Amino acid sequence: MRTLAKAADRESRIRRFFRDIRSELRKVTWPTRDQVTHLTIVVCIASGIVGALLGGIDFAFGLLFRYLLGRG
Repeated sequence: MRTLAKAADRESRIRRFFRDIRSELRKVTWPTRDQVTHLTIVVCIASGIVGALLGGIDFAFGLLFRYLLGRG
């Protein structure tokens, strides 16, 4: 009997959990398609710029170390 009560309580908590999830997702202000497109482009451009900067720094340090080690 005790195990049956635990199982029923667990099922009740799981249902309440998913009900709460649905409730919270209804409260979310979702971005429009234009906002998503714009922000995706911004992130791609920013990632490209950061990648290029880090690549340039890596290249410069590679040249510096080759020069310091006398292999360049």
